[in-house]
Amino acid sequence: MKKTASIIIIFLSSCGFNHEPTIESITADPNPVNAGEVVTLTCTATDDEGADAYEDDKLEYTWDATAGVITPGTDDDNISWTSPQQTGVYSISCVVNDPDNGVDIGTIDIVVQ
Repeated sequence: MKKTASIIIIFLSSCGFNHEPTIESITADPNPVNAGEVVTLTCTATDDEGADAYEDDKLEYTWDATAGVITPGTDDDNISWTSPQQTGVYSISCVVNDPDNGVDIGTIDIVVQ
């Protein structure tokens, strides 16, 4: 009687779980700022997908301000903001999205003097 053996090979792969982007910081230079002057803002965010198939997703940055004028920078993660003529505290927010609808939102307050 002949004995046979079977070998079964199972390949495990990622099931494509999306990790949300994470805003590590939003910086404003200078802060505080004089009325009508320009502030440079930078949002530092990561989206480490780890062992997933799509490592380090391309992130999209969307900026918004309660007042003043936003001017796009050389990259999506930085902008220039011209402060309003009135003194006060103004909020600037940055929404970071990944291609799989992951999102994080950060806000920084800027003092206009």
